[in-house]
Amino acid sequence: MEKTEKFEDLAFAQVVKDWDLPVMVLDREMVFVYANESYLKAVNATRDTLIGRHVFDAFPDTPERVEAVFEKFKACLGGERTQLDAQPFALKEKDGTVTEHFWQATQEPLRDAAGNVTHMIQYPEDVTARILLEQERALVAQEYNHRVKNVLGVVQAIARLTARGETSVKAFTDSFVSRIGSMGRVHGRLYNNDFAGASLYDILSDELDMMALRDRENLTVSGPDMDLKADMAKNLSMVIHELATNAAKHGCFSKPDGHLSVTSSLKGDRLTVLWKETGVGKIDKHAITGFGSKLINMVKDIECHREPDEDGMTATITLLI
Repeated sequence: MEKTEKFEDLAFAQVVKDWDLPVMVLDREMVFVYANESYLKAVNATRDTLIGRHVFDAFPDTPERVEAVFEKFKACLGGERTQLDAQPFALKEKDGTVTEHFWQATQEPLRDAAGNVTHMIQYPEDVTARILLEQERALVAQEYNHRVKNVLGVVQAIARLTARGETSVKAFTDSFVSRIGSMGRVHGRLYNNDFAGASLYDILSDELDMMALRDRENLTVSGPDMDLKADMAKNLSMVIHELATNAAKHGCFSKPDGHLSVTSSLKGDRLTVLWKETGVGKIDKHAITGFGSKLINMVKDIECHREPDEDGMTATITLLI
């Protein structure tokens, strides 16, 4: 206690005691001899619980971290000004919970009149908010990179498949641009929802609105709406786009008396969407087995079975939600 009282009487201690910046001092044995009020508040400690304790007893850590910090402290007591990179440490809160904080600290040697290093002064800065923000940004960048790669992979696959299914540059361009437009719409929808997903009705609305329906008089949508996860929403939008495009070119939207009925139903975790086109007339089975069918059949985790009848076509879409 004599050391502590003597140190607190020094001019340095009198200057820093009311600083907002946390300041603590260790002797050459790395024992606490001083801590200003800002430091005590930052670590939820009192002078009685801190002063006189070895720094690594007061703040135990993993052997690797202790070794790294010890080397910096030793260098400072050897006369060097040192700086610690942002270091994590577990801080016990007043309610007993333990939280992880990050401190970036600067250490300076304190010398006596003869120039000998007698103590080490540390000025720690709590940089927890900055570190957490950097970590969040890194995760966002990683997720963004992953999503971009996935999107580019899908675009490449669509380009290759579209090229196989079309016989002219114009036909390829029209089909390709249409499909990429569908991807853009669902990604816009997902972006607005923080990529949490999209609803079945939103996907239907986005794709069917592109068909310029006649005041929706030729469209009926019924059954429960369902929230779909992002990947499933993207996959389902591709299927709906192909069905809607075909309906506009050859199916119910191309006929004056054509009508589309879309009905959803849920049994357990299996969602079924019944897409029924009428007012078309008899459809040849070969008319619904072209390139669009190949693309639909390649969509992951969704089954789509199409069957022609005397007055149109019925597609049964099934997926797990």
